[in-house]
Amino acid sequence: HNLSKSDVQMLRDRRKELEETMEEDDFELILEFIPSLSRIFGNIDADVESSVSSNGTISIASNQGENLGAKKGKIKHAFQSCLKSFCSICEGYPLILFIDDLQWADLPSFELLSALLTDKTVKNLMFIGAYRSNEVGNDHLLTALMTELGKEEHIVVDQIQLSDLSQDDVCEFLKDTFNTSIETTLPLTKALYTKVLGNPFCIMQAIDQLVLKNAIYHDMITFTWKWNLLNENEDKLENLLSDDVIEMVRFKMQHLPEIIRNTLIFAAFTRSTFDIETLHYLLSSAGYIISNKNLLRILKDAMTMGLLLNVPGSNKREYKFSHDRIQEAATSFLSIKRSNKLRMQIGKALEKRGLDIDEEWMLFIAVNHLNSVHSLLEDKLDLARLNLLTAKISIGKASYDNAVVLLRTGVDCLDNESCWKEHYDMTMELFNLLLEMEFSTGNHQGCQVAVDAVLLNAKTLREKELAHYYSVELIRQDRDEIVIIEKASSIILQYGIKLPNDDCNESDLKKEENLLKTIMKERKLSEIVNMPFMEDSMLIAIMLQLWESLFITGKLIQSMIVTAIAIRLCSTKGLSKDLPAAICYHANCILCVRENRKEAIQFGKIARDLVNKSPIFKGAQWVKCMCLSEGITTPLHRPFKDSLNVYLEVYSEGLKYNDLDTAFKASYLYLWTLFFSGIQMDVMLESKTILFEKDASKLSRPPSIIVLFQIFRQTILNLRCISKDPLLFDGNACIEEEALSRFGTDSPIYKQTRRDISVLRLMLACIFGSLPTIREMINRLEEFGLGGIIPVRQHFRLVFMGLGALMLARNNDTDKNRYQKLGKDIIKHFRNPPRIGSVNSMPVYLCLLAENNPSKKNYDKAIDVCKNAGMLHLKAMMNEHYGLLQLKKKRGSEIGEAYLTEAFLAYKDWGAVSKTRQLERKYDFLKDSNRSERRSSKCALWW
Repeated sequence: HNLSKSDVQMLRDRRKELEETMEEDDFELILEFIPSLSRIFGNIDADVESSVSSNGTISIASNQGENLGAKKGKIKHAFQSCLKSFCSICEGYPLILFIDDLQWADLPSFELLSALLTDKTVKNLMFIGAYRSNEVGNDHLLTALMTELGKEEHIVVDQIQLSDLSQDDVCEFLKDTFNTSIETTLPLTKALYTKVLGNPFCIMQAIDQLVLKNAIYHDMITFTWKWNLLNENEDKLENLLSDDVIEMVRFKMQHLPEIIRNTLIFAAFTRSTFDIETLHYLLSSAGYIISNKNLLRILKDAMTMGLLLNVPGSNKREYKFSHDRIQEAATSFLSIKRSNKLRMQIGKALEKRGLDIDEEWMLFIAVNHLNSVHSLLEDKLDLARLNLLTAKISIGKASYDNAVVLLRTGVDCLDNESCWKEHYDMTMELFNLLLEMEFSTGNHQGCQVAVDAVLLNAKTLREKELAHYYSVELIRQDRDEIVIIEKASSIILQYGIKLPNDDCNESDLKKEENLLKTIMKERKLSEIVNMPFMEDSMLIAIMLQLWESLFITGKLIQSMIVTAIAIRLCSTKGLSKDLPAAICYHANCILCVRENRKEAIQFGKIARDLVNKSPIFKGAQWVKCMCLSEGITTPLHRPFKDSLNVYLEVYSEGLKYNDLDTAFKASYLYLWTLFFSGIQMDVMLESKTILFEKDASKLSRPPSIIVLFQIFRQTILNLRCISKDPLLFDGNACIEEEALSRFGTDSPIYKQTRRDISVLRLMLACIFGSLPTIREMINRLEEFGLGGIIPVRQHFRLVFMGLGALMLARNNDTDKNRYQKLGKDIIKHFRNPPRIGSVNSMPVYLCLLAENNPSKKNYDKAIDVCKNAGMLHLKAMMNEHYGLLQLKKKRGSEIGEAYLTEAFLAYKDWGAVSKTRQLERKYDFLKDSNRSERRSSKCALWW
């Protein structure tokens, strides 16, 4: 109500508040979809009733250089930002958002609605949605949305059933309508209620039908309404009524003047809201000669009859049907042949007018009409172009499902034998867009068909590059690294690029490094940033696909040569949007192959400078680069936990720009980092994990990602004493057997998931001191060796493998020598940690030394460093282990109790309730422990 007032000062004040809470890019996107908001965001001193433009729309061009998914994420972010901003200025009253006819909403609309309504940062919002319950079944998208909202603790959901009127209500309605008594109205009520029950719209249409048949009439002598119905013949009126409401409306329209009926038919073939100018244009194009003045009179007559409504607040004279059944009835007058002819006629007229005056809605109505009769068209080439154009607009609006349908229809309009020869450019553009959209919407089979068509018919290598890229992506879905390497290598070789073979050695790497260093010395960063894009820009993306598979399969020298070649190509031939990622990958290779920490940090800085200094690397490129640099180079000189907030930002931005792979990579890096860092576990941690899991499920991420979040959540529940056995994954969040049963036992995903479960269970076993579980988990993990792709995950695994192995060796395990060797190997790994950095390795190194050579001096060193680093779990474990050693001595009980008290309080601070209860059950002196018993601390926690 406030925002619709005409007071100029109020609007100016509101705009200022909104500008403070919304980003500039969000303003532009919101105006594209809701032009009327220009009254607030636009020129306040201008007429607030004016629209964005003369036609009320803004053209949305599809930026082909932008990630197709980025637009979708931006739109969702813009709507969330706008809604949040509006709600923030609604003090003392809610912002009410009402949407009618939800039964017709499509998937993107429900996805946007879900994002808006489940956003916990949006306050003061009341959403009211209306739908027809008889058109919404258990498998409807709206049912899924309501189920999802019902699970949200911060959302109050009320369902109000608007049932039909009862017979008594209908009687009251008719009594008031005809100004008669209940007794007089009752026979009519029974007749109507028997036929149409209590639907108000149907009742009104039935009355109109009976009036037209003179069954209900106005007596001019008594000036009262009467009906021809005798008590002994009560079925008379019922027989005059149609069984279908559509038939009732059709009967009513049959009695209209022909010009009014034809006008309504033409209006019904436009959109639900139409303007008089467009309607006049369509009638004229069909040969109807009528003036604007007469057309206005006809529309007013239709309004008087209750068939149309005027649309208020529009700068144009706009109308809409008073009910969608009326619009449906208007189209049902025509035979199939006449309807097809009219669709063709109106479709061509709207296409021409839409192109002339740049009205997008006209193009969409036109393409829908023409597509419905495309089999009747002799020349379908123009329709293919129209489908391509509207598909581009749909992509610009992030309506990908609609774009896929349009592109498929556009392809169907082409002649398979001649299209590639006679209309090459348009055919190429159609298929390239189609393969991209098929992959983006998860239809990999459709993508493969389009890829094959492009590779078969494209004339040049450059024109095949998008198809080549997606041909590799399709293989990557099966994670067959060997096949990926073969496919990507064969494509890159076609560009004349010499790739390293399996026999490449240090000498080959040195040659490529020297070439790269020479170029890097000659070109400054500012020169590289200002270079134009290279013509074969997708080539670098394909090279990175190859790099990942080489790296995963352990071919480190080959992978490093590939990234060096990629960077060199960008430095000489032109920029690629994947250059920052290539530099980050190269930094990772430097760590693994060269173990050169300083050089890796330098490359990481170059990648960050690129994305920060050049506007072409914003958005999705920033997301990918920041995730890679935080995961690879940042830990070399800063604690892992310094990246926590960055990971959350990358996750948010990744969703915004629809880079879902990077977004969820950031989310699980966040969780691995948080668990390694030993930061306090609170309720918010579990909430974040649930949020990640819900987003992954909602966005159709692979099951392995969803299971990973369930594993983390179960770990939290085990530590917080919300599980039967803290050592097992057998709770509300995850059951180990069920999680693993989702994957084939020979698949890489199965092995990866089993590894992650084993690592987290090993941590729990070390904390709770369960030697049998430690032995079982280490035996599982030994097959993976000591290496790893993701530093923080590798670090986490080795920490507890080392601690567990040394605990087993110290307790005289039957395989003592084997576990002693494993522990010492891991100590060596952390003693010279070029890949992880001393700031992250030192606490672990000292803890492992203390376990290997137990002494007060070694344990105190480890405890102090862990305390300074804020690693509560390792601090607690070191205190507990030394305390237990002292309790075994005759004179060490007092010292042992002091260390165990410190362990107890550190576990408590960490949030490990189940561990503190275990200690309380075992040691009575801990039941009265409090913070005053702490030994002095040298520093506060980092958090």
